Amino acid sequence: RYALPFTASKSNSSAANFDFASSFFPKSLWIDTWLNICSGFNAGGQDTTDITDTIVSLDLTLVNYGAKVLYITNPLHTPRAPYFLDRRQKTSGYSFMVGGSIQRTRLRSRDSILNFKDRTVDYIGPVEGASYTHLFANPLYFVNITGLLGEYLSYQEQKGKFGYAQNASIKAAYGYIGDDWAWNITLGYEATI
Repeated sequence: RYALPFTASKSNSSAANFDFASSFFPKSLWIDTWLNICSGFNAGGQDTTDITDTIVSLDLTLVNYGAKVLYITNPLHTPRAPYFLDRRQKTSGYSFMVGGSIQRTRLRSRDSILNFKDRTVDYIGPVEGASYTHLFANPLYFVNITGLLGEYLSYQEQKGKFGYAQNASIKAAYGYIGDDWAWNITLGYEATI
């Protein structure tokens, strides 16, 4: 996936975004890789001299990249079909998934507005989840839901501190896979605590 750079009003934020992700499904594995780059953020503040709102442009860049590998425990089920539409599942089914992930998040500030110049946090840990695909009476129509939970040990380089983080993600797809054409609607949500 690729997100074109976007802009918003100066009262919010004006940022450029590049987002790339890839998924591979060799045999009973699911391998995800990703790269996210965001830069050009605004911060709101208040000027105490004349009580008017001010907008400060930060020269801040956020880079996040990593990889996740999951083992799919049921060889008759794959979360690939509902999202890539290149295979058809014959019956409704589910699978549990176990694996691990490693990623790095880096913040870089090139101005003196923030109290740091560079922050890097590395994450590594196990990931577990499940996927279920339901085929309707007409088996060409399907709905899929996939949920993953990661438990991560984190390390912040600049402070030399270890920490703990959790990451939860959920994906859903609804669609049709026919002989000549296919379509789907997908939704996804991810949060790190």
